[in-house]
Amino acid sequence: MNPEQAEGPDVLYERQGAVAILTLNRSRKLNALRNKTIREFTELLESIEDDPEVRAVVLTGTGRAFCAGADIFEYSEMKGREEFMRFQMRGEKLHEAIENLSKPVVAAVNGLALGGGFELALTCDMIVASDSSQFGFPEIKIGLIPGGGGTQRLPRLVGPKAAKKIFMTGEPISPLEALRLNIVSEVVPGPRLMERSLELAGGMASMSPQALAALKRLVNMGTAGSFGIALPYERMMVTYLYDTEESKSRVKDFVDKRKAR
Repeated sequence: MNPEQAEGPDVLYERQGAVAILTLNRSRKLNALRNKTIREFTELLESIEDDPEVRAVVLTGTGRAFCAGADIFEYSEMKGREEFMRFQMRGEKLHEAIENLSKPVVAAVNGLALGGGFELALTCDMIVASDSSQFGFPEIKIGLIPGGGGTQRLPRLVGPKAAKKIFMTGEPISPLEALRLNIVSEVVPGPRLMERSLELAGGMASMSPQALAALKRLVNMGTAGSFGIALPYERMMVTYLYDTEESKSRVKDFVDKRKAR
């Protein structure tokens, strides 16, 4: 048994009626996304797409984070731009799998949703946030930029000025601010988060699956614009920045400080 298998699954799966619940299961690492997480997540989405008994999905995280983004410890050890770009492209395929899933996906954001975790939530059809959650893109602090579609999805929701403030300061925003900016659908007390998310998902699961799939596809198509052109450029830029000396230095400082803690 290799070390990854010994750790158990990065993504847990369960069913409540017609609703599938996917739970990111790396609480010790704030549910950070690594290659194993992305692989398991993508495979589960493929099985959900093919399962007619599943009509809706709820995505959440264990512990105090929904998802704190990409696993910096893993990608700080990647060997150059090519390996990093492959990692980014795997993340893109995961996001596409969520957006193209014929079934609605509700993100139940239970805590920190930062960087790639914020991007993950943005790919979902609705976001229900606990009153203790936080959203943000801190990549600028290590000399990087969002690389999983964030530079394209967020401005489409909040407009360029508000998006630039979030990107360029790297500071997190509260769930109430996220609600004001139309990022989240609802804010609820923490103890009610899963109850409300399952209530929403269960209600949609009772609707016509064909109508839901059509609505999701049409709304996504109508808001995409030149997304297909901009996304490869985002990938190219974040890959370039990943291999600069400044970013390497900032990433190393980040990893060293966390190890010291």
